[in-house]
Amino acid sequence: MNVPEKEYRIGQQVLKEHDLEFTVEYNGETFTMKYPTPGQRHIIEAEIARRLGGQPRESFSPAWLQTMEACVYIDNMLVPEKCPKWLSSVWEVLDEELIGKLYTGYFQFRSELQRGIREGRYKGTGS
Repeated sequence: MNVPEKEYRIGQQVLKEHDLEFTVEYNGETFTMKYPTPGQRHIIEAEIARRLGGQPRESFSPAWLQTMEACVYIDNMLVPEKCPKWLSSVWEVLDEELIGKLYTGYFQFRSELQRGIREGRYKGTGS
């Protein structure tokens, strides 16, 4: 039985689940992630705060903060069934370039998605 795709409405625009998925290519492999909704971003930000353990951000190095935020965001956006089987969590990935590439891919997709919404690309029944 096919479950209908969830829709996200913004006025006359309709975005479907697949509109929120994006891929990042790295070393011949494809990683699929799904853009988080505001509610999902709240959960991600709460996890980041938990990992800070009540300590001020200034007490951590900028490099560690960036890596930690990237890992929390990526782990929450990965679509496991559409990623290489060896990847269960980026917290276990030693390739910092891969982590950076995935996180950069998120920011690039976010910009593209927001531009599409502003320009009304999702009018009608979704893309």
